[in-house]
Amino acid sequence: SDAIINAGCPADPNAFEASMRGMLALNSEARGLRVLACSSLTLAWIASGRLTAHFGYDLSSWDLVAGAMLIQEAGGCITDLDGSEYQVETRNMLCSNDREVHNQILSVLKSADAVSFERVTK
Repeated sequence: SDAIINAGCPADPNAFEASMRGMLALNSEARGLRVLACSSLTLAWIASGRLTAHFGYDLSSWDLVAGAMLIQEAGGCITDLDGSEYQVETRNMLCSNDREVHNQILSVLKSADAVSFERVTK
């Protein structure tokens, strides 16, 4: 598709592996992939149409709340990577400005086993 998708760059090694599995699976499905490690910026870009989608892992509410509101007000979608509705407690998320593309990305991520990860404990 014509989608330009950003992937998060999580600190947890297992989350990073999940992100890379997602990127590999989406590589042939999208026009372009990016890795910008600033969720608040990428969410604003999705709301404005500069990016199509962003998926990320292990995020905190302060990384998502404002951008989620922008995307929702612009008519976009934001869900957990398992497809469930976004809530303030959501840590793994997919946001997009197109519902059809959103569902396609969710399907690709699920097929690539890239919707969750086992947190590394220290």
